[in-house]
Amino acid sequence: SRQLQLITQYYKSQGDDDYGLNLGKGFSAIRGTSTPFVSNGLNSDRIPGTERHLISLQYSDSAFLGQELVGQVYYRDESLRFYPFPTVNANKQVTAFSSSQQDTDQYGMKLTLNSKPMDGWQITWGLDADHERFTSNQMFFDLAQASASGGLNNKKIYTTGRYPSYDITN
Repeated sequence: SRQLQLITQYYKSQGDDDYGLNLGKGFSAIRGTSTPFVSNGLNSDRIPGTERHLISLQYSDSAFLGQELVGQVYYRDESLRFYPFPTVNANKQVTAFSSSQQDTDQYGMKLTLNSKPMDGWQITWGLDADHERFTSNQMFFDLAQASASGGLNNKKIYTTGRYPSYDITN
């Protein structure tokens, strides 16, 4: 029997309102002089969330020259944006307020042949190739504005690398 299968996915999850975690004026919740709470007023240059695109096409033939043939091509990209978080020194003072982002792109193909040369034996052989790229960054926000708003008003002042980027081809 032959089969062709297409899988697609689009996923997006992120806040769509102006609610966020309020750490108190001057980040008082970090020092323990107030309790963090959820409030409206979030205005951030980076909104936390996840977004993913995926497409995969697979073909299989269970009677290909007396063997089973399976082939697949695929593509996926994903972006993860995290909620802003304070950097705190030993004296519980917030020295920075920032948010990270990670982006991954991957594509590839696989081809396998499965054969049963004799009873009780199965041989699988094939090839696969893929490429993956990963990048990340850390967005730093204006500390005075973030502090005055309890971490709700986050205006970008600069962005820098977060983790080492890589490109891998197999």
